[in-house]
Amino acid sequence: NGVPSFPEVALDQRRAMLDRMRTFAMSSVTRKAVLTALVVQLSDCDISECRRLFIGSSSSGCLDKAEFRRCLEGDEPVEGVDWDALFKALDTDASGAIDYPEFVAAALDGAVAAQNAVLPSVFQLFDQDQDGVISPQDMATITPEAEVPKNGVDGFTVAAFQQFLESGW
Repeated sequence: NGVPSFPEVALDQRRAMLDRMRTFAMSSVTRKAVLTALVVQLSDCDISECRRLFIGSSSSGCLDKAEFRRCLEGDEPVEGVDWDALFKALDTDASGAIDYPEFVAAALDGAVAAQNAVLPSVFQLFDQDQDGVISPQDMATITPEAEVPKNGVDGFTVAAFQQFLESGW
């Protein structure tokens, strides 16, 4: 039938990725920006299933709508998914395709990402003035649409940043 089976990524792993992608699609602009920044810092072993699935599904280095759907469904169609809306939500740069960082960011488990050793370097990327707090001004230099939730200070501390990723805000 022309649909790849992707035997190297089990069906249950693809379904778990789809669930995380649906959560990502409903996430704030801030959370999407943070997870996307985290992706470029992660090692291949942290994201091996995502990498195998993406590379096995993409004919051009990006996923179009049909490739995106096929890579997550494989041989087993999934009911109840608005594939167009999900694709649009994951295409964070509005390019009309899902690139590798967008795919992996959406498939990441925020709680796992929050425990990753690269979290401090991602925090520093967002803490533009390096004062130990990600302020609304810091965040605006990265992505103007993002919001920094209030947590007792005017921005995120490192601990609050980690809690933010774990919470799925």
